[in-house]
Amino acid sequence: MGKSKERAEVDLEGQNRPLQMGRVRFGIIYGGKGWMSFCPMMRLEWQPLPTQTIKTIMELKGEECVRKVADAGFNLVWALFSWGGGPTEERGAREEAKNFVKLCHQYGVKVLPYLQLGNVHWQTFFREFPEAPGWISKDPQGKPVNYNNTNYWFRYHMCLNTPNWVKYLESVIREILLDADADGICIDNIPNPPNTCYCDICKARFMEYIRSKYPLPELVKEFSLESFDEIEPPTKFVGDLATRPMQTLLDTNDKITRQWINFKADCLTKVLMRLADYARSLKPGAIVTGNTWTIALENKVANYPMDMPAIGKIFDMLYLEGMTYPRVEFLLGEPYMLSSIRDYKFGLACAKGKPVMIEPLLPRRVGTPQLYETPSPSQAKLVIAEGLACGGYGVVAISHEDTVITTEGTSDVLEAIKSYNRWMMRHEDCFVDVKSGANVAVLRSLSTLTWDWENATGHLTDFEQVLIQTQIPYDVILEGDLEEELRNYDVLILPNVTCLSDKNFKIIKSFVREGKGLVATCDSLRYDESFKLREKDVWREMLGDFHQEEAKVKATYGEGRVVFYPKMPGASRLVSFGFLTGNTYLPRFPRLLDNWEDIVDSVRWAAGKLLVKVGGPKTLFIHLWRQEDPKRYLLHLVNYRQRPVKNIDVKVRTLLEPAELSLLSPDLDEPLLLEGNWDGEYLTFRIPELKVYDLVCVGLRAQK
Repeated sequence: MGKSKERAEVDLEGQNRPLQMGRVRFGIIYGGKGWMSFCPMMRLEWQPLPTQTIKTIMELKGEECVRKVADAGFNLVWALFSWGGGPTEERGAREEAKNFVKLCHQYGVKVLPYLQLGNVHWQTFFREFPEAPGWISKDPQGKPVNYNNTNYWFRYHMCLNTPNWVKYLESVIREILLDADADGICIDNIPNPPNTCYCDICKARFMEYIRSKYPLPELVKEFSLESFDEIEPPTKFVGDLATRPMQTLLDTNDKITRQWINFKADCLTKVLMRLADYARSLKPGAIVTGNTWTIALENKVANYPMDMPAIGKIFDMLYLEGMTYPRVEFLLGEPYMLSSIRDYKFGLACAKGKPVMIEPLLPRRVGTPQLYETPSPSQAKLVIAEGLACGGYGVVAISHEDTVITTEGTSDVLEAIKSYNRWMMRHEDCFVDVKSGANVAVLRSLSTLTWDWENATGHLTDFEQVLIQTQIPYDVILEGDLEEELRNYDVLILPNVTCLSDKNFKIIKSFVREGKGLVATCDSLRYDESFKLREKDVWREMLGDFHQEEAKVKATYGEGRVVFYPKMPGASRLVSFGFLTGNTYLPRFPRLLDNWEDIVDSVRWAAGKLLVKVGGPKTLFIHLWRQEDPKRYLLHLVNYRQRPVKNIDVKVRTLLEPAELSLLSPDLDEPLLLEGNWDGEYLTFRIPELKVYDLVCVGLRAQK
C-alpha cells in the first residue's frame, strides 16, 4: 500500500514536539452521526436534507474520506466529538469519532476532537444531568441565557465558574485523549458575551475579585463607594441589541463595568488554563487549541471579553473562525477588498511564533437551503494563499455544515487544495523559521479597544485598510510588547489609540527621539490605560502649538519625525454586505479612504524609507518575510481580484548584494528565475504574471 509513504509526507514534527508555523495544514471535518444529531436543530427553517446528502455526511468519518484528506496534504484535522448533548445522546458519535482517530493515524493525520466550552443542548443534557439546570448561565433577571443571546433557543450558555460544569468538561477531555487516543483537543465556542452570567457564583467571585484588587480606602477613592456591599455587577447595555443579536455591549464609561469586563476575561483565561493543564497532564505533548472566532472588524475585546495575548500563551496554535472568504466585491461601482488579513496580524501578535489558522466562511445566499456555500477552486486557493502570505494557514473546511468537498461533484475543489498543500510541502523551507521583514508597526491597544471601542475601531480599520491595499507590509504590535518589540520598526502608527499607560508613552517618546517615526490621529494618548483623562496634552510637548482644526501637523522630535492628524480626514465607510447583497452572517467591511495617498505619504515620511514598493493594483496584497539561514527575503504576493496581473514592477531595499532571484508559485509548473538590478540599496525586478499567489525568493550574500 502507499500508506507509509503518505504518513512520512504529512507527519507533523513528532509526538512531543511543539507545532511549528509553516508545517501545519489544518482541515475541519464535521459529518457523521454527531452532525446528523446536531444538524436537524440548525435546519428548522430550511428544507430537509436530501437523502444523498445524508448519505454523504454519514460517510465523512469513513476510510475513503480519510484517504482523500491525507492525499490532499492535510496533516491535522478537527473533528466533531462532543457538541453539548450529553454522553448518552452523543455515545454513537463519540464511538464513531474514536474509530475515525484510528483511521486518520493509519494515514499519518493527527486529530483534534471538538468539544464545546460553554453551551449545551439543554433538552437532552438535562435528562442525563438533573442537577445541570444549576450550572447554566443566568441573565440579570435570573433567566437562562441562550447561545448568541436571542437565537439558538435549544442551546443554553453554561457558567464557566461552576465547578461541576468544568469537571464535566474534564471528563470529556479524558475520554478524547485516553479512550479515543486523540492527539489533542479543539475547544469551540470560546467567546462569551459579558452578560453571561449573573448567577450567585459569578456575583460572589466578582466580589472576591474586587476585594483582591482594591483595599477599602482605594475602593472609596476609585469608585466613590463606602463599602463592598454597594457593588453590583453592571447591567447597563448600549446599542440596539435587537439589531445586534450576536453582540452585547456594556457601557464602558462606568468604572465598575470595566472591572466586570476584566473579571469575565480573567475567568475565561483561568478556565482555559485549567483545561489545557489537565489535557497535558493526561497526555504530554497533547495539542490544545480552540476557536476564538473572528477578531477583526467585530470588536471581540469590547463585546466578548477575552484576553487574547493570555490565550495565545495557553494554546499551541490559534484557530479563528472567520466571517468571510477573501475576495473583491463591487457595490455601487466601488471595489471592496474583503480579507482576513487583520485577523492574521492580530493573531500572530498574540501567538508569538505559534501557528495561526483561520477558517473563513462563505455564507449562504438568502433562500438557499445550505448554511454555507461550497467554495470554487479559485476561492479555495485564495484562502490558503492569504494565510501563507500572512504567516499562517488559511483553512478550507473539508466539511462544514452542509458544505462537503470530498464528493465527486467537488473533486475540482479538493484538487485545488491538494495542489497548494503539496506545493507548500515541497517548499516547506520557505515557511519555517521566518520573521517579518516589515518596518511599519500598528499599535493595537487592547485597553483602547475595550474602553473606547466606538471611537477607536474606525481609525484602526481605516489605517489597516490603507496599508493592506497600498502594499505596505506592516505588523500589529500589542501594548504589552512595546518595550521589547518596538525597536524592530522604523515607524509606529497610533490609529486613535486613546488609552495608553505612562510607561508606554515614555517608550514611544524615546523611540521617536532616537530617530524613528510616529503617525497618530485625533484623541490618541488622551487617556491612560485605565481610561483616566490625562491632565496634559501630550501632543503640545512633541509638536509645539497647533490648531485643532488643522488637517495634519508634521514636526521633528529629537532625531525623529511625527505626523499628527488632529481631525482624521475622511471617515470609515463600513458597508453591511448582509444588507446590500442578500448574504447572511456577514459583518461590515471598509472601503479604501479617498485620501489614502496622503496617509501613505505620511507613513513614508515618518518611516524615512519603506522596504518595498510594488506597482500593482489596489486589490493586490503583499508581505515581506526574512530568514537568517539561508539568508534571504521572501516576498509574498496575493491577487484578490483573481484576474491575472501582468508585469508587476518591484523594488526591495537591501544593503546586502542579492545572490539569487527566483519566483515560486503553486500556479506554475516549475520555479522561474528572474532578472534584477541592484544599485547598492534597492533591488528592482519585474514579475511577469501573478495569477493567485506568487512567492519571490531573494537570496542575499553574507557580508564579508
